[in-house]
Amino acid sequence: MAALGRSLEQGLHAEEEPFLKCTGDGFLACFGSARAAFEAALHVWPETPVWASLSARLSIALHWGSASLTAAGDRIGKDLHVVFALEKLRHAESSLADAIEQPGARQLTVMTERFWRQLDDGHRQQTERLGSFLLKGLNEAQQVFRWTGPATK
Repeated sequence: MAALGRSLEQGLHAEEEPFLKCTGDGFLACFGSARAAFEAALHVWPETPVWASLSARLSIALHWGSASLTAAGDRIGKDLHVVFALEKLRHAESSLADAIEQPGARQLTVMTERFWRQLDDGHRQQTERLGSFLLKGLNEAQQVFRWTGPATK
């Protein structure tokens, strides 16, 4: 977990208001741009011998929205609930559950349509549409996409 946290911290180094919070079994990171969040997601897999020897798999959920900064330094807002609801799809959607369990699978990255629209055409072409889902925090169902392109540098 520490190596993953350090990797995310590196992705946040250029942010004006970096935010990284450990959620117990993962992390929540907020970025000022979808591009920065996407780059961090593609390169989050720590390149250390110890990490590479583990059979760990990463699940990454990406959503584009807003969050407010509290006086205590925490981030709040309905769009943060969307991220957690999107991550839960990994358990509820059989195609995602199967994908992360495939031999050699290291990372599963899913994103809402709001996030997907922020990507350039080349990156959008490296995704697959999973369907429409009503996610906590949103009033309407949202198309969800899975990243099918390369996950690391």
